[in-house]
Amino acid sequence: MINLYDDQQEFVNDIRQAIKQGSKSVLGRAETGFGKTVVSAYITKEVASRGKSVWFAVHRNNLLKQTSQTFWNFHIEHGLIKSGKTTSQQPVKVASIGTLVRRIDKLSPPDVLILDECHLAMSKSWLTVVDWCKAHGTLIIGNS
Repeated sequence: MINLYDDQQEFVNDIRQAIKQGSKSVLGRAETGFGKTVVSAYITKEVASRGKSVWFAVHRNNLLKQTSQTFWNFHIEHGLIKSGKTTSQQPVKVASIGTLVRRIDKLSPPDVLILDECHLAMSKSWLTVVDWCKAHGTLIIGNS
């Protein structure tokens, strides 16, 4: 179980409201130390509990490791999409954006794509993944 602080729950509720109003891409912005990875883990767990797939995309290997550890701490089964690893068949994946962009033609799109540090998402590799996911109906949630 993931217990959120009141401000984190409000953050999640705001994202839910935007989705209910029809948004297909939502940006959640919060200050450093807010607990965006914990909130993303909460969202991931909620989405996965409904039988949906989630990718959590990061731009650096240390963030991939940190996020994966956070997910395990919250008992979120997941696989990795990273260089040197076979792509997991788990519905939840923590992914390196570099590996995602190289393997995109071999993957099935997720139901939800969470972009960590999404202010970086204007680079060519991020845009390739985001545009491909959008074209397949994936809901995009960015955190920054």
